[in-house]
Amino acid sequence: LVDEGNSFTEQLLLQKAKECQELRVSQANVAAAIQCLPEVWGDVVKSQRAWSKASALRRAPAQRVAIAANAFAETTDRAAAAEVEYAAATTAIEARKKRQTMLAKSTEQIEARGNAAQVEEAEWRQKRKDLKPGLGTCYLKLLRLQVAQQRAVEGRATLHERCSVATELKR
Repeated sequence: LVDEGNSFTEQLLLQKAKECQELRVSQANVAAAIQCLPEVWGDVVKSQRAWSKASALRRAPAQRVAIAANAFAETTDRAAAAEVEYAAATTAIEARKKRQTMLAKSTEQIEARGNAAQVEEAEWRQKRKDLKPGLGTCYLKLLRLQVAQQRAVEGRATLHERCSVATELKR
């Protein structure tokens, strides 16, 4: 049984070694194929370029017409966009002019109000200047009148009291 087990193990190891060897060979084949790819790809690119040149030479007039049509379409689109931009700019300029005139009118009104206020202030200052000398005598008269009024109120109160006392005494 041991001999059979040893032989089975040896066969298994040999088989794994063969599989490893086969794997290495296939890896080497793939690596060689990959190394050839740049040359093959270069040939493919060269043939595509040659085909493109031949196709372009054969279709050059049609391509020129297509290129001219594309250029015309692009130019037309740019012209339309430029017209739209011009119209927007014109509208913006008109709006700015209107706003500028409105602000100018507003500024004129503000300046007119400021001038009127200055004139009114000058008038009031002149009135104050004119009234200031008479203020001293008028103020003294006002103080005298207030004192006289206070005395009259007090006199009225005392008279009212006397009348009240006299009325009570008569009862």
